[in-house]
Parts: sequence; structure tokens; C-alpha cells
Amino acid sequence: MNNSNLHVSIDDLRRAVGATYSVATAENPYYADQSEWKEWTWEKLIETGKSYLVGKEVPTDKFIREHTSRLTAWQSFAALWASENPTQQLTIETSTWSRAPRRCYVICARALGDPHGTVVEIGLPHHDAGGERHWVTRDCKNRVLVNVD
Repeated sequence: MNNSNLHVSIDDLRRAVGATYSVATAENPYYADQSEWKEWTWEKLIETGKSYLVGKEVPTDKFIREHTSRLTAWQSFAALWASENPTQQLTIETSTWSRAPRRCYVICARALGDPHGTVVEIGLPHHDAGGERHWVTRDCKNRVLVNVD
């Protein structure tokens, strides 16, 4: 991920999500996990998602093409923030007074040892808050769906 000239602050994120969402930070549970540094890469996350969602026999380029979508503007900011702050994770949740369906996003760095740069995971990990769905991004512009439960 090469976004070295853009730095995103929590205040930038709060402005980007607007009053519809609340923004909180916590410790990234993946950061201290040595397997995240040694074993997980973009390729492994994609292959694992492909195997789970469509099967190993589907060509990887076809899987990526069919499971890729654009990030929204605020999701792009959140992914940039996560790549700049790998020890932290974001929780971006629908405000309690919002009329929109409840959503609770958890966004953090994954595959921390990937030789091509940090991979960011964007998740809706709760069934009652928009999920369970997980995407990964390494360019902070597009996301690949790797899990649906």
C-alpha cells in the first residue's frame, strides 16, 4: 500500500463518517499474533476466502474479479488509518439514534508481514449488525469479499 503522503486522523474519520456513525479505537488483536506476521499474506487471505466461498478449483483472478467492490469514501479513510496504525483497530458503529439499519464495522491491519505492505481487513462481524461479512484491501480503494456467514 503506497499512501505515504496521506495521513488520516481519528478526527478525519469522524468527519468522513458523519453523525450517522460513532468511531472508537482499541488494541488490534492481530498485531501481537505471530502467525499474522509469519503465515498470513494477501495471497493466503485471498486463497482462503476463495476456497471457503467458491472452492479451490475456481481461478483466483476470476474470484477476485467477481468478489471485488469499491470502498466508500469513509471506508477508504478507515483503511488508510488502519494501515498507518497497525497496533490499533477501529470500531465504526451506527449511532444509537440513527434510523439506518444497525451496522458495526471492525477495521484493522491484517497480514502484517506481507512483503507488499499491510493488508487491511474490514469486517461486519456480528449477525445482528450487518454481518457476518469480511473483506480485505491492500490499496484502500477496492475490497475483496473473503467471508460470508
